[in-house]
Amino acid sequence: MLLASLQTKREQEAFLSLAHLVAKADGNFDYASAILIGMYQEEMGLEKAPAHLQGLPVSDLCRVFTDANSKHLVFLNLFSLAHVDGNSNMAKKSVLETIRQELAVSISEAKRLESEIKIVTASYYPSFTD
Repeated sequence: MLLASLQTKREQEAFLSLAHLVAKADGNFDYASAILIGMYQEEMGLEKAPAHLQGLPVSDLCRVFTDANSKHLVFLNLFSLAHVDGNSNMAKKSVLETIRQELAVSISEAKRLESEIKIVTASYYPSFTD
């Protein structure tokens, strides 16, 4: 949602790389995550996660985002992705917490953003109910 507003192609590519990390954190790249990532790619006009960013540490990927709006948008959408299948396990929660810290999103702000997640998720994946 609103990912096309990320300021640069590098930000969009970094987001997509982070999205793949979140989606695969538990070792299972499920159908719902694949659909949502495909929607992200379409919105940003990207075909796939860029090879030159694969394998970079989360800290390097997060460093690409410099303003608070971009950081919040990234966190919100990654949180949505982690919950799209209705099952956010410890592996996904751990990756999200690392990303939250690297993006310097406060715990209170993360909770506020998380409260908006159902609306965001439903806009990408209409069958999401919880």
